[in-house]
Amino acid sequence: MTFRVQNSRENQLINWWFQIAPDQTGLKTLGGEQLIVIAPGQRNDGPGPDIRDAVIALDGRILSGPVEMHRGTRDWYAHGHDTDAAYGEVILHVVNRAGGGPDLPTLVVTNPGTVGWCRARRGLTARELYLAAADRYRYKREKVRKWRRFASVDWPVVHLGLLDCLAFGPSREKLWWYIVQQLQLSGNPTGIDWRGSYQSRNRPSRQRDQIDRVVKCLPEVDPPELLSGGWRAWETWWRPYFRDWQIPLTLLREWTINWVVSATYSDIITGLKIWQEIPPARHYGLEKTVKRFTGWYRIDTALEQQGLLFWWLNGCQAQQCHICPLTRLSVSENLSNTLYDKRLENSSLVNCERIV
Repeated sequence: MTFRVQNSRENQLINWWFQIAPDQTGLKTLGGEQLIVIAPGQRNDGPGPDIRDAVIALDGRILSGPVEMHRGTRDWYAHGHDTDAAYGEVILHVVNRAGGGPDLPTLVVTNPGTVGWCRARRGLTARELYLAAADRYRYKREKVRKWRRFASVDWPVVHLGLLDCLAFGPSREKLWWYIVQQLQLSGNPTGIDWRGSYQSRNRPSRQRDQIDRVVKCLPEVDPPELLSGGWRAWETWWRPYFRDWQIPLTLLREWTINWVVSATYSDIITGLKIWQEIPPARHYGLEKTVKRFTGWYRIDTALEQQGLLFWWLNGCQAQQCHICPLTRLSVSENLSNTLYDKRLENSSLVNCERIV
């Protein structure tokens, strides 16, 4: 269970910041200030400082804001941060070596140590993965609830979900603008605003043809029902329609997992039972990464896949190791005051009784 550590000193510092710094004691800045990392924040993948929304204490004074990482303090000037307004609110400069840097609280970390390992040092249990899938299901149910205000008798949420599966890729904005116009919806349920040009060369004609066929025929097809005959019988019954509409069968299963189940069954246990019987529609690639974090080396069901997706989005991708349920028992601070409780206070991972 290892992270894929990039070959960069700055990335090593970033990994150290998320994985080790929140539990590190005795940290001092170059100015001799006692440093405590209360919340490491989130990694910034766009322009600007490396870390955003961090919370630290310097000699008991609480500061919140961005943090910047460099190999040396002089890199602040070499990279032009001294003239970039985006770096004007930086609260801490973390470097490998000191010398000639900006007038900022600066922490020197000469040896980040072995970073890149999952701090939990153990894999997910089946129970933990089940609880993570329950939160993923709850997220999808909330999405269904929001989409209902755009639905109609002919176009319930489950049917809109099929169109959403078809409107994928770089033309998603344009395709959803087209769907809204075709169905005369009161708004765009995805919340995406059309900002493109009608003269764009990017013309997703194949996807639009699929959408046209579905818009013409789908309201006449019986609504889905998975419990009476099981998902296999239901999928077999639906296959001729997808073949006639020239839609791949993998998309049928993706629609089933992501929309049909969650839009049809409000009861979480019922939905998870169906997910547990359905194989994954396809593998997204990130499962390989998630498996390295969680030790879950084989994905046989949609439930397992959705559980790992929850873990990735809420823990591994954001590198929120200090609030991860797998590592919370090793954290010495009082969890009632941490970001963990604020972000996941309603989570099944914390409140198991909510779904049992």
